Amino acid sequence: MNNLFSIEKLSSYHRAKVFKLLIVAVTALGISFLSPQEAEAQSNSTSSPAGVGNIPNYPIGTRIYPNGVINQPNGSAIYPATTINNGNGTTTYYYQDGTRINTNSNTVSPGGTFLTPGSSNGGLNPTPQRPNGGVLLTPGSSNRDLNNQ
Repeated sequence: MNNLFSIEKLSSYHRAKVFKLLIVAVTALGISFLSPQEAEAQSNSTSSPAGVGNIPNYPIGTRIYPNGVINQPNGSAIYPATTINNGNGTTTYYYQDGTRINTNSNTVSPGGTFLTPGSSNGGLNPTPQRPNGGVLLTPGSSNRDLNNQ
């Protein structure tokens, strides 16, 4: 009798250990399935990536508008996430896809300006153009040399 009691006690001890081990294993598996996983790249994707930094790679026919909105030929619009007025007549638009475009008031027409895929700044000239085309003098310089020409 005494021998039988010790076997039952040993058996219930092992059952409790196995039960705890199963709970830990199921919890660990459940957490790994519920935690966010990295998205895998689509190997059969027909769309090209949007680009990196100031080299956007939007499809041919994509336009940018004066407010920084980019319209693709398929009709989708990409709105800037951040807009920075640089104070020198240029504006930098940052987009969620990691691209950025610098514009000035002379590079983007009200009807939109086409972007060139894969080119720096989408093919736009980011430096402001002087409307009068005159010579700019640097601070502290005199214009006596200009009068002698």
